[in-house]
Parts: sequence; structure tokens; C-alpha cells
Amino acid sequence: QGESNNNLGESFLNTTEDTAETNLFSHAPLESFYWPSFITYRNFIRFWIALFCFFVFSLVAVFLKKIMLNKEKSLKEEVNDKFLMIQALLDKKDWQKACINMIQLGTYVLSSSQIQDSLSDWRQALKALTPSLNEKYSDEFSALFKKLENLSFAPHSQSSDLALQQAKDLFKQIKVLINKFLSHF
Repeated sequence: QGESNNNLGESFLNTTEDTAETNLFSHAPLESFYWPSFITYRNFIRFWIALFCFFVFSLVAVFLKKIMLNKEKSLKEEVNDKFLMIQALLDKKDWQKACINMIQLGTYVLSSSQIQDSLSDWRQALKALTPSLNEKYSDEFSALFKKLENLSFAPHSQSSDLALQQAKDLFKQIKVLINKFLSHF
């Protein structure tokens, strides 16, 4: 029995040609990889450099586009937020605060369209507009702001239902006027 065990061990260690043919791989392992003739080392490096440059350019373009859109959206979003706040004031029947906020919003929109810092008075903001915009919007904004000032400083003894209705009408007018004005930017 000892001999049979020895023979069994020898059969595993035997590396004759007969056992080499029965190896587990059906194909010989790949010793080297052959690149197509058009892919040289220099072309390979150029490809990766071009791909990297395209990737960086794309990131910069997306980043700049996002900054520009955020700047545009931020003014429109601020205006829409102010519109919602004014609407809430009108719903609470606080027409005087609503009128004051409409004046502030109009002044903010007028001054944000200019290069200089925000102006505190709507008259200064209208004077500082470009001539083409001043020609189109100066009269409308002036008339609307004067009505809002008269209404916002009206005494509380005035009929609140009438004043509230006037404030709602002026709110509709300023909403349309501001949106029309912002369409130029």
C-alpha cells in the first residue's frame, strides 16, 4: 500500500508532455498586446491631452453659464418674492405697507438695471435710466409712484375698503410694468 501512495504522488508531480496537453487553458496566455498601427505613443498622449482640455473647457463653460443664469434668476426671483410679500400684505388688508413696498420694489428694479449703486429715491433712479428706457417708462413709473405715495401716506380715516381696492389695482399695474421693464434685460 505504501507503494501505491507513492505512485499516486509521483503522478501529480510528473510533468511529461502527456500531462502538459491536458492543462486547464485552451489557449496560450497573451504575452504581448499589439496596438493598431495608427495608434502610436505620441497619438495616444495627444488624445488624452485633447480629452482633458475638452473636459476642462466644458466645466468652465457650464460654470460660467450657471453664474450668468443665477444672476438673471436672482433679480427675477427677488422680484417674485417681493410680489408674494406685497400680495400677503394686501391679503392682510395692510394697504399702506403694501404701497410702501411697491415703491421700494419699483425703485430697486429701476436702480438694479444701472451700473451705479442702488438709488434710494425713485426720481433719481428714473433720471439715471438710459435715454431709451427713460423715454419708454419714465411717465408710467412717475404716475404710478405718485399714486402709490399718495395712497401710502393717506390718513387711516380714509375708507379702508376703497384704499385697499386702489392698492390692489396699483399692484396689478406695477406688476405688469415691472415685468415689461425687466423683459429688456
